[in-house]
Amino acid sequence: MSFKKDGRKFKFDTDEFEIAIISDWHLGAPACCVDMINRQIEYIKKTKNCYAIVCGDILETAIYGSKGLVHEQKFFSNEQVKIAKSFLDKIQDKTLFVLGGNHCFRINKATTLDIMEMFCGWANLNYQGPEYHFALQCKRGNVLSCFAGHGRGSGQTPGAKLNSLHSLHWRLPAGDIIIGGHTHGSDCTEQPIYYLDKNFNLVEKIQHFVAGWSALSSDKGYAARAHFRPLSNGWHSIKIKLNRTLESFDINIIKHR
Repeated sequence: MSFKKDGRKFKFDTDEFEIAIISDWHLGAPACCVDMINRQIEYIKKTKNCYAIVCGDILETAIYGSKGLVHEQKFFSNEQVKIAKSFLDKIQDKTLFVLGGNHCFRINKATTLDIMEMFCGWANLNYQGPEYHFALQCKRGNVLSCFAGHGRGSGQTPGAKLNSLHSLHWRLPAGDIIIGGHTHGSDCTEQPIYYLDKNFNLVEKIQHFVAGWSALSSDKGYAARAHFRPLSNGWHSIKIKLNRTLESFDINIIKHR
């Protein structure tokens, strides 16, 4: 492990690293693309200085009354948990933390059982509930302030999905990177923000919004029954490199399929 956790801060022993976003696998759903998950895990495992954040809904966990049908799942919740562990075991030492999503929390709501808390205890992963405020620190000491949450709402249009992602801005208004899942959208964006520093100087910086994307397609299950627009599956990673001349970070969002 080449990072250390100090409270909410993750310290890396390099000035150049990559954060891969794992989100919305929906293991067990009829439209889940396991091949994509395999590619993502292998990329994280083999790529130097690449680390993972799990941003919710890695399990389908359909229950009676949910949109997905219990008996159309490829495998039931107990199997979903085992399969998820078999994937994340391969990158356990490269996973910063895990969040839950609405699919997991509906079991909590119905039974008071937090399935993701139990899963992370079993898999020896750092569970942080529905959201997490954290910092990424490079070897030189420069820090990025970040927020990750599974997200909420959505809509079917690309604009609606971006609006849902942008709504997370208020969880860390002056943050550098905002990460969200839930929408299964593939679009990321950025915006300038302004604030006064401790000396009352006006500061402008770019805030980056990163969507987790999804391992789902929309050609099966309740997405097909509801006639959702076609969606691609894939995932994003965030390449972060300290620019020593400017003493700031170069941040690039990479799409993977």
